[in-house]
Amino acid sequence: MPDKWKAWLKPTIPAGIMLVAMIAYPWPWWGRMILGAVVWASIVWAQRRAERITERTILVREAETALRWLSRLRHDWLNEIQVLLGYCSMNKTDRVRPYLLRLAKELEQERSLSQVSHPLLAVALIQLRHQAPGWRWQIEFRMETSDLSAQQGDDAAVYLENLAKCLMTVSAVAPEDASVRMVFDSDRDTLLITLTSQVPLTDAVEVARVQSGLQDCTETKRNGENEWIIRFLNRSVIGKARLK
Repeated sequence: MPDKWKAWLKPTIPAGIMLVAMIAYPWPWWGRMILGAVVWASIVWAQRRAERITERTILVREAETALRWLSRLRHDWLNEIQVLLGYCSMNKTDRVRPYLLRLAKELEQERSLSQVSHPLLAVALIQLRHQAPGWRWQIEFRMETSDLSAQQGDDAAVYLENLAKCLMTVSAVAPEDASVRMVFDSDRDTLLITLTSQVPLTDAVEVARVQSGLQDCTETKRNGENEWIIRFLNRSVIGKARLK
């Protein structure tokens, strides 16, 4: 039996036994009141125990996620340090300053992204650089992210996570340090994300949309060879807003 079922079933055993006893034996009224009180107390105890188990499970998952994230950050920073050490060992100190300036610019961008109103979207944007190494991201907002609905923010976060995974299959043919410009804008109650890159992203854009399961609430439009617009509809008005 899975642990989650054990965690739910074990605390309810006393209440189940009391209920069977109440039904199987003709207790006097005062006996039924006592058994009823015991059943009620058992149910309350079981509920609180289940809540504590759920809270602990959530905390453990959050801790595991944080550890994976820290491990990835540590790996990325070790790579950056190795590059700097390589420049120093080859006496190419003139390349150290531009490299540090680029790192500082990327950190400043991450600081700005961390202030996005939707936490899931903010995390997805920050993770793009780490999940799709080799790609350079230029992210611009022409709207207030606080204007997005919670569902639109979540949909965009899921899409970006899958887009980063899909780009890994494109990076093999992409030029070194390929850049992607991502612009967030709004059209009434619709979120627009415009992607412009140095290489065609047709497969990545469409595959990410399918893998995200967002076919019913997103639409895509291609402008030229290397530009795409992904439109995230407000689910409450799906069917009213369509690409033109």
